[in-house]
Amino acid sequence: MAPLPKLTPHRAYVAIVPLVLAACSRPEPATDAAGPDAKAPSAATSSAPATDPHEPSGPAALIAWLDPDAVAAAYLRLPPEVDLAALATAFALPDRTATLLRHAGDTARDLDAVVPPGEPRPTTFFTPELLATVPASGRGEIVIRRLKVPVAQVEAALRSARMHERTAEGLRLFEPRGALPWSVVILTDDLVAFVPAKIMGAGVSPLSAARDLPPSDLEQQLGRVLEERRDTMLELAAAGPLVHLDLDAEVLGLRAQVIPWGEGGLDGQVRLAISGDPQAAVRQLGDRTMEGEPTNLVELARKVAWVVEPTDPPAVLGRLQIPREDVRGALARPR
Repeated sequence: MAPLPKLTPHRAYVAIVPLVLAACSRPEPATDAAGPDAKAPSAATSSAPATDPHEPSGPAALIAWLDPDAVAAAYLRLPPEVDLAALATAFALPDRTATLLRHAGDTARDLDAVVPPGEPRPTTFFTPELLATVPASGRGEIVIRRLKVPVAQVEAALRSARMHERTAEGLRLFEPRGALPWSVVILTDDLVAFVPAKIMGAGVSPLSAARDLPPSDLEQQLGRVLEERRDTMLELAAAGPLVHLDLDAEVLGLRAQVIPWGEGGLDGQVRLAISGDPQAAVRQLGDRTMEGEPTNLVELARKVAWVVEPTDPPAVLGRLQIPREDVRGALARPR
């Protein structure tokens, strides 16, 4: 990884994210795992016009809606039984990125809470595949989800929750009248976006920018990663500075990855670029107390192998292969 440039805070965020994403690769060669997305073009190689994000398929269809100025992005295709908050705890992700994953996983349940009884349940509307991003403002998250039901069924559920329908920047959205923290934007026949309802105005500017502007460096990097590892279950890149409650140093950038391992297991790693002593960071991450966390999750987190990666500048790398019994135990979503 090249030395980090001295930039203003906003531009540093935007510049560091693609650097972090490109900085490291897994030691294993990429495999041609078969699956529903096996022939999906990446955002970097797709011939679809930049102003028409509706043409790509597979992961490229989601990342085509990536905010060009995003300071963090996470592509997920993990089983819905996996507790994203527990996964973030196990791999010692900074609080801001852990919140990104947790909120992304909560979108369907948040919507389910406001749809009246007797209506089709929103928890059945979505596939596990999603893209979650943090805009340059750092205020809230934008979550793009793929539908497994007709979009008309989703619209009917939103109307049953008495959400207000209108158009903003050429996008149709439903705004909540009550406690739902999200507005819901209809992107295509099989993609919808959740944007924070607390943002003044429609909050859709990052989506319209993704629709109208050429692909960003981050979008192209992410597209290449997902094309090379088509079995990717989590790919997360974020720029700092991020506060880490277990480290004395700030996190300048991070990359986290999860791929399948064995039968029903997960192979995860996280790479942290930090502002301080990497050897001290390794010790501090290995000594985390994790007070209040379940015993089985603490035991799992203790197994993560933390080492100093001899890059320039040095980084901290954590790696753990998680067998199926731990995925179903320590990482299981609470019922």
